Amino acid sequence: MRGNDLEAMRYYEKALFSAGDKVKKRSKSIAFQNLIDLYVRNGELEKASWTFEKFKTEFSNGGIYDKARFFSYQMVYGRQIGNRSLILDSIAAILIDVIPSLPKKSQLIMLVSTLKAVYDLSPITPMLTINSLTVTMPDVHDNLTQLLTLLYAVRQKWEEISMLPFEKLFELNKELFYILTRLADSNLIEPFRQIYGELCSFFRDSIDSIDRKVLSLGEPFVYERWQWENNRLFAARFFQKEMNQAEWPGYLTKVVDHMEDLIQELDDNDAVLLSVEAKLYLVDEVLATIDHKSGSSIQNDLIEKSRKYLTETDNQITAIGNHVSFCSFYIRIAFYAMTLGECSLCSKYYNCF
Repeated sequence: MRGNDLEAMRYYEKALFSAGDKVKKRSKSIAFQNLIDLYVRNGELEKASWTFEKFKTEFSNGGIYDKARFFSYQMVYGRQIGNRSLILDSIAAILIDVIPSLPKKSQLIMLVSTLKAVYDLSPITPMLTINSLTVTMPDVHDNLTQLLTLLYAVRQKWEEISMLPFEKLFELNKELFYILTRLADSNLIEPFRQIYGELCSFFRDSIDSIDRKVLSLGEPFVYERWQWENNRLFAARFFQKEMNQAEWPGYLTKVVDHMEDLIQELDDNDAVLLSVEAKLYLVDEVLATIDHKSGSSIQNDLIEKSRKYLTETDNQITAIGNHVSFCSFYIRIAFYAMTLGECSLCSKYYNCF
């Protein structure tokens, strides 16, 4: 066990079990979650289970925000220990007990967030082919009905969702876009095709709002600035068709350069987890925006940058070891590596997943 993990465990154990009612409810919820994560990371699964039950006893039957905190975390915990029943129980509780009792704005946000959780359990494409290696994903199509039911609920609330503040709306719309994109090649998209078109228009028209958001953030907000630079690159793919195609690679390079500057700031400040996440988002957006098989010298340069950041990410994860926060990155790294033809790296992270 790493020394800093042991120190952190003792800190959270003391905060939870020695301070009694002096700890505020929100802080106590965070302490429970962090302690359980530490136990799971270090293989202390019995302690994790015992602490989780304590968390459940105190929060699952409390007020509405206590329930929201508990069941949202229960999904995370279920993923960490591979317990699908916990995830499904969480989704049911959020839909039946939590969402109806929340204020209207919070209902809409949690509805789309829960849709993403159900989608994670219901991949539309259950099989990946990596050259001669065929990887079969778990058969989870029994959740497809639940996924479509939630999409219909989103369609019913679409006008209200569209009125949310720009910052929150952008993130929710990205999640929804990813889900509908996976449905786009099937007839399942038909009831949601209008929403899909409106999402594309929203992103295409959002560049100016993103520019204003970036300018409003001061220097200390490194990660927030990086997130919005990443959002700018995401939105740029919808803006691409309206640009002179000879100018597009240069524009894309400038956006990536801004993102690289912010990644360097994260590395300079030893923000490893944020740095890994930032590099993977950059790789994701580059691979989604340009043809990775052939192109101009600028495109080839961007592909090489993607390889570089994927390698740096692998080095950072390897240096730290099996950190629970990295688990959600493994299948993404495997996919990006497969896309770039890095079969060894792909197999490594698929096996980790």
